[in-house]
Amino acid sequence: MSGDGLGGPIPLVFDDEELVHALAILIMKTHHELAVHSKMFNPSTQGEDEVLVGRLESVIDAVYGTHFGVPPTKRFIDAFEQAACFCEHLAKDHIFFDGNKRTALVMLYAMIRLGGYDVRHSDTPNPEDNEAYQWIQQLVSGGMTSIELAAFVRERAVPRSV
Repeated sequence: MSGDGLGGPIPLVFDDEELVHALAILIMKTHHELAVHSKMFNPSTQGEDEVLVGRLESVIDAVYGTHFGVPPTKRFIDAFEQAACFCEHLAKDHIFFDGNKRTALVMLYAMIRLGGYDVRHSDTPNPEDNEAYQWIQQLVSGGMTSIELAAFVRERAVPRSV
């Protein structure tokens, strides 16, 4: 099902403040888990979590909220484009001290999964052969747009089996 007949998942709409807040908290927890399990420099954010959650809510609302009466279903052709835009904002806004790109990629996959798809790609430990690593590096350096990332993800997306 798609907003424009292309066959991809329709964009998600999160206009409920409690839902946006819950998603921001989930992203914080995801980031903290990534910090624990990877080589990430993550100084204590004690007392800063409320500020970080507010910044995350702003990014979530920018991509998933309705603005001036225009819902995300009218701003994005599908959930792939929307998730890629979200990934770009998370990666480039540097909300966290370290691990912004890793967190952004995890959330890209999570949002695609909410739309009923998985993303198949090379995920080798060697950065030169790891497509996701290449995508995020190009995205943050300006070598790829979120629209181009959406196209890569769309090409590699497969419907989730139940």
